[in-house]
Amino acid sequence: IRLSLLNLGAVATEFWKKVSSTADQELLKGIMPNPSQAMTPEEVVDMILGVLQMPHRIVLKDALVLSVDYQ
Repeated sequence: IRLSLLNLGAVATEFWKKVSSTADQELLKGIMPNPSQAMTPEEVVDMILGVLQMPHRIVLKDALVLSVDYQ
């Protein structure tokens, strides 16, 4: 069984720049990622490639669990 879960959280993309120019700013406050804490698209690509390039057989004895508040 191979299970890969990537919980990316906020990603700083051009989408947010475009939306912020036309959307209700009060509504955006609750959902728009903080650019200084959001992942870049390049970081997302690196994470996905890292998982895809893992060997077919690997045993992990440790896990890292992070709780991050992006607000």
